[in-house]
Amino acid sequence: MSVALNRQRSAGAERIAARRWFRTAVGFAALIVLATLPALRQCAVATGEPEHTAAVAPHADGDSAAPAAALERATGPDGVGHEDAHGATAGDEHGGGTHGAAHGEEAHSEHPPELPNVITILNARYPDSAFVHFLHTWENQVFMFLYIIVLIVVAALGARSLERIPGPFQNGVEFVVESLDDFVTSILGPHGRRLVPFLGTLFVFILTMNYAGLVPFLKSPTANLNTTLAMALCVFLYVQWTGIRSFGIVGYLDHLAGSPRDVVGFVLMPIMLPLHIVGELVKPMSLSLRLFGNVTGEDVLLAVFVGLGVSLLGVFAHGLPFGIPLQAIVYPLLLIFGFIQALVFTLLSTIYFFMMLPHEEHH
Repeated sequence: MSVALNRQRSAGAERIAARRWFRTAVGFAALIVLATLPALRQCAVATGEPEHTAAVAPHADGDSAAPAAALERATGPDGVGHEDAHGATAGDEHGGGTHGAAHGEEAHSEHPPELPNVITILNARYPDSAFVHFLHTWENQVFMFLYIIVLIVVAALGARSLERIPGPFQNGVEFVVESLDDFVTSILGPHGRRLVPFLGTLFVFILTMNYAGLVPFLKSPTANLNTTLAMALCVFLYVQWTGIRSFGIVGYLDHLAGSPRDVVGFVLMPIMLPLHIVGELVKPMSLSLRLFGNVTGEDVLLAVFVGLGVSLLGVFAHGLPFGIPLQAIVYPLLLIFGFIQALVFTLLSTIYFFMMLPHEEHH
């Protein structure tokens, strides 16, 4: 009898874990969709700009440089390379090559330094390849899909065959899930367990993207505002839906109005309602800009230290493709910052859900 009861409990635990991982996969899919939609504007801008494949930027000694198209694709889809080459060419056509070069240098200086990844290297090596140009246009989305696939594979392997005495891999996956469950329920209470798949997905996904920028030839999609804004919109829409589902339409509007119950409350309602609406609209902007700015700053710091190491070694041996690994000094700091940024994004999202739940669920 006890053996049968243990088997039923084990089967129930496996079903709960399977549903949890399924919700996690659904959360990843929602992030994919919302992160891809803002990139349509980026793709439209990239495809709508005129190509300057025949333009050649002359050097001071009269020799021809690389085609402007290769320079454009090598520097990224933000148009910095295009503007630089176009500025140099336009300055030469008007007899002011110095002015064009200065304009190009000014445009290039506005773009923060960034380490090359495998896609930018391929784009510089094969500038005329349509497939490589497609990858370069959708660079952030390609890396994001790669990390999502890796995480889904890890989650599937961790929940494929659950053992009563877990091995190291299953033990690690269960530790992450249980830690996220304890973190969310400690703020939202037992009723907040239904939000663990979504909030846990956010934390793991953001942490993976933050740490990917520290791996050579990879990139952090969180250094792109489209990605962070998409995740913030996911949180915003889910928070509003949770409020509507918990309070109802009338109760939701009453909550936004500050729940007036006396004369003073009704008098202040015309002021409190617009303030609460603006406060809700500001939340996704603050979430996205905070994560975007911090991760971009980390990438710039890493690129600066790598460039400094190359410059120092170039003093003694010019032309080497590597430098002194000064970036190792800031790696521990960047690991801590990457974890903190993922934790802050998840913590603020959890607090937004807490503020939208009914008061009896706060306990």
